[in-house]
Amino acid sequence: MITKAKTDDTSLAVFKPARILSFNASKTNPAWDSAKLANLEYVSRQLNIFQTVDEIVEEFRVVPKVPYHFSYKFQDDSGRQSTMKILDWEIGMLYINCLKRARGNKEIAVEKVRQKYYEEFLKHDLHFFLGTTLKYHKIAENPFTIVGVFYPPFPSKQLNLFDFD
Repeated sequence: MITKAKTDDTSLAVFKPARILSFNASKTNPAWDSAKLANLEYVSRQLNIFQTVDEIVEEFRVVPKVPYHFSYKFQDDSGRQSTMKILDWEIGMLYINCLKRARGNKEIAVEKVRQKYYEEFLKHDLHFFLGTTLKYHKIAENPFTIVGVFYPPFPSKQLNLFDFD
């Protein structure tokens, strides 16, 4: 999969880890980069010439930044271990909602996210939706990140048509 990304521009994949070893949360800068925010605001003003400045300001809202990076450490079928960052908006929204329910307690919010992504999801047939970023697509050792998770129930045992017991 990594080789395909570097040779034929494969940028999306579905991957089933053989074994999940851990779910990690590491602290990151809690504030958005001010230069990036200014650039986004500038671009948003340039995109629609039919809106007034007030309408653009009303539409351009900065969401809270999640002050953690979340990742899975896992093994593939060959036993190779990898750690991969989760860049899915769903995990960010889960953290924000857990933070609200925990009345601002970051440790409780992170624990609730861990419970969902580690304890609950591992009771299902966990798959990762992987994607690459343009910046690292051709140069990173492994350009993929987790852009989504899929966790259907494990398949139930197939019944034998001729088994009458």
